Amino acid sequence: MGDNNLLPIFLKLENESTLVVGGGNVAFQKIQQLLDSNSKITVVSPECNSEIMSLISENKIKWIQENYDSKFIDSPKVIIGATSDEQVNKAIYKDAHKLGIPVNIVDQPELCSFYLGAVHSEGDIKVAVSTNGKSPAVAKKIRNMIKQLLPKETASIVNELGKIRKSIQSSVSTYSERKQIFDSIVENQFSRLHGKVSLVGAGPGDPELISIRGAKAISNADVLVYDSLIHPDLLKLAPPNALLVFVGKRCGKHSTVQEHIEDIIITNSKKGRYVVRLKGGDPFVFGRGGEEAEALAKNNIQFEVIPGVSAGLGSAAYSGIPLTHRDYASGTIFITGHSAKDENAMDWNAIVKSKMTLVIYMGVKNATELSKRLIQNGMVDDMPVAIIEHATLPFQKIYESTLRELPNEITNSGVKAPAIIIIGQVVTLRGKFENYLQSPTYLNTIENPQFGEIPSIYKLK
Repeated sequence: MGDNNLLPIFLKLENESTLVVGGGNVAFQKIQQLLDSNSKITVVSPECNSEIMSLISENKIKWIQENYDSKFIDSPKVIIGATSDEQVNKAIYKDAHKLGIPVNIVDQPELCSFYLGAVHSEGDIKVAVSTNGKSPAVAKKIRNMIKQLLPKETASIVNELGKIRKSIQSSVSTYSERKQIFDSIVENQFSRLHGKVSLVGAGPGDPELISIRGAKAISNADVLVYDSLIHPDLLKLAPPNALLVFVGKRCGKHSTVQEHIEDIIITNSKKGRYVVRLKGGDPFVFGRGGEEAEALAKNNIQFEVIPGVSAGLGSAAYSGIPLTHRDYASGTIFITGHSAKDENAMDWNAIVKSKMTLVIYMGVKNATELSKRLIQNGMVDDMPVAIIEHATLPFQKIYESTLRELPNEITNSGVKAPAIIIIGQVVTLRGKFENYLQSPTYLNTIENPQFGEIPSIYKLK
């Protein structure tokens, strides 16, 4: 690692004389930077390219149509050498150094007393990046990254704080107290700029089950980060200029790493954008919403949670299965089918003894293990079971079976995820309601296509 002993400073060059030696493309680039400082620029060169000639004709810069001579450097505040003649460049550096005038010979770090960094300027903010003369391309890349990270309101915050600075300086006596006040104000202002994040539950599939608040969040989103099981009609609620980011996570299919999803949310929020994380069901019910909330809190980002109808609740309701009933079940237990792989993941004996309705998410793949563990721990093997595939969607299907026959029913019926398994005596009530329960009018005989490819058959009112 090389030594980097540079002292970053910002020179005030407004109405000050600056000198550029050279009239080609490189000289033009440096002239543009000096123009931003409102300095009085003089160019020394026998010839100039068309861009520089345009500036000369507009009286934005002065031109001395001669070869370089030391007589031209008696007054400028800054000198830039941009010629292709190595001897001239060395002479410029030597003459400037002798007079103590800051000098930069382009692309020759050994002939520089200062560097012109890659600059991002916005209002009163000016960010300059230097690589100690090693790689201007890297400096530009870093400059562009900083530009992307700065909230768009940063310049206006600087302007507002500038207005109140003098009053604080005059009313607060000590430097430490002033510093504490300024730091607090700045922290509050920038924390306010972090884009809002909403973790929104989209419900189990039917787009009309989303809450009004959830629909409003989507309609105001700058960035919509959504899962596989989100109905296409909900995406249409997003503004035309919103960025839609698909992060589908499906068992056995392509999925996006959770850490990457969190990075998308956090990065866009820190850019001042309103990020809506749209999740199937409810964000905090087997949706990893808790993990995303932890990540946001760790990064000091404010967020809200907009509940959704969970898949377990929605599938039961649309199928006519009350999860609780005074005569059948006093409560409901929600578990994930993944737990069946590990006999120590759940207290299966306690679950069976509770006599509560079981609602199992992601249980299709491990149905054999689920059936086995429950029967081994005392649940009767003819306990009624309902399997609800694609709950609340136009192609919803319901299969009834028993705990013993659960694995065979799934195999023989060709049940595919997503599906909810409900186990308990409450399943028998469905038969009593079947002829009277009105399903939403869109439920019909549409075959079971891959979700995400279905036509938009109804609109969110």
